[in-house]
Amino acid sequence: MQIEKIKIPDNVKSLRIDVGLSDGPPHASAWLREIEDVFVIGFEPVRHSFIASSKMLSQIPNSDKRYILYHCALDNVSEPTIATINVTHPNIGCSSLYWPKYGWKQKPRKIEKCDVVNINSILDKFPWGKNGIDHIDYLKMDTQGKDLDIFLSISEEHKKRIIFLKMETSIHDDYVTMSGENVIYEQDHVIKTILNSGFE
Repeated sequence: MQIEKIKIPDNVKSLRIDVGLSDGPPHASAWLREIEDVFVIGFEPVRHSFIASSKMLSQIPNSDKRYILYHCALDNVSEPTIATINVTHPNIGCSSLYWPKYGWKQKPRKIEKCDVVNINSILDKFPWGKNGIDHIDYLKMDTQGKDLDIFLSISEEHKKRIIFLKMETSIHDDYVTMSGENVIYEQDHVIKTILNSGFE
């Protein structure tokens, strides 16, 4: 996956990031409709959801050149790689790099290959300082089990830019790794990790 420098129009004055667009995409579309000077960076690894999100955002009036979407997953990786994502049914929005446990409400429908990158490789390509943008107004993550890993991967330089953070704060035995290990993040641990990074 080749990552190029991000170009933003002159009328853009703020930045928001949507990790896990889903089919909607509810956050990214609302931002582009309601905030006329926002630039949105979006990530979606599931092919169907990426295509649906791209189509929907392209139909928003005056949204041209105010967003960029990446068809990839994010994780705490040192180099770009390729992984499998488990696409769930009936709610495709529950798809995950992890495997949903047997008997859970969402069943894996199919497996897709997807690019996986570190979020810093994208943020490093943003033209910080242009139009006075030096911070991230809103970072939303909904990755079905990978939010904490992504948060931990963000460099201190970029963490300091985040004004508002929305992410999952607990996972109670809903997923297993591809090697069969249970994935459990206790809420107290996640919140403590976030607070120790300077958030309130």
